[in-house]
Amino acid sequence: MTGWGFAVAALLAPPLAFPSAKAMVPLLFLAVAWEAAARFRRGGAIPVPSARVLWPLAALLGWALASTLWSVDPARSIRVSLTIAATCGTGALGIALARALGGVERRRIGTALLVGIAVSAVLFAIEFMTNAGLHFALRGAIDRLLGRMPEPLYPIDYRFVLNNGATVVAVLGWPAAVAGWRCYGWPGAAAAIAVTAAVTLPSDSAIAGVATIAGVVVLFLAAPLPRIAAPLLSAGMIGALLLMPLAVELLPRPDRLAERLPVMSDSAYHRLFVWKFAADRVADRPLVGWGMDSARSVPGGEVELVTEKPLPDGRVIHTRGELLPLHPHNAALQLWLELGAVGALLAALFATRAVRVVAAAATSPFVRGAGLAQAAAAFLIAAAGYGLWQSWWLAALWLGAALYAALNAGERDG
Repeated sequence: MTGWGFAVAALLAPPLAFPSAKAMVPLLFLAVAWEAAARFRRGGAIPVPSARVLWPLAALLGWALASTLWSVDPARSIRVSLTIAATCGTGALGIALARALGGVERRRIGTALLVGIAVSAVLFAIEFMTNAGLHFALRGAIDRLLGRMPEPLYPIDYRFVLNNGATVVAVLGWPAAVAGWRCYGWPGAAAAIAVTAAVTLPSDSAIAGVATIAGVVVLFLAAPLPRIAAPLLSAGMIGALLLMPLAVELLPRPDRLAERLPVMSDSAYHRLFVWKFAADRVADRPLVGWGMDSARSVPGGEVELVTEKPLPDGRVIHTRGELLPLHPHNAALQLWLELGAVGALLAALFATRAVRVVAAAATSPFVRGAGLAQAAAAFLIAAAGYGLWQSWWLAALWLGAALYAALNAGERDG
């Protein structure tokens, strides 16, 4: 029965991400629990995740837990630290279990993932054309079942509710490409990538589309540059993680930058103010930070910012919101803000080791390129999308990594 836990998760994760991306958390835990139990019933030893690879992550989680001693919100810091440690531990075990699977399990998981990605594309198309009609129909049914009053709907564009699902597909699309390549060669890989792009590019999540395009670029660079693609990707990640506060400080003022980039949206304009405020607070505690997941409690972050900026083309961009709403929407800045230089350095070490493992363990050049593309896509989404410690997002990353490891398992090709 090994392999079925990951196969079911691969089938369900892409479509379930649209009605509720939070489903990634139970999918990850249930899939790993199933695989561990199945392996135990067969008399096999439960594989142990590699300490040589994961020690920077373990050190980062230990540092996060230690930060409760100086956190501005210690209760939240310890609670989130323990939750994230459980998620990461489960994800690491999942990768170890996935790597132990054989060819039969690999093909089962690959087929399930291809079907799941295809179903997610159909769901996305229906949702996109109906202004998230399925989403609100499901939510209304749940409200009626629970006896709650359904929230009123207004004549606006609700397709932003599909953004979380699009980012999950942007991560899972790369193991799907590996499955397509294994089953049908280059046409199968191209079809999986095309389906992923058909979901991410039209979505309201600009970062999901950018991540998909970046993944394609990395994939094609990895073919002619097999020896330096991984080091180049690692260098980019290290530079972004360690230099982000300095880079933000060197940016022009948000109003001046908006004048130079008239295509800037209201949300992007607001985010520039958020990044600038976060970088300033990093300077207050550069070594140890303000404490794990304490961004929402940093002094001054609750101040509401209201601005109107006229642009040369006559358009006016607005921003209305807190200077630091929940998190900085930038993984590197969040690491610096909450865990200081120590946290950023440990995260950079872990990112480097993860990329190195992907490059070394790949069973073929295409599989290596797809793994690096997945890493690049995940990093970009984290860099400008969600809070770094959101459980559903971390679960999606670990599940994507486990599925990639499963599809990379077995005999070497070529």
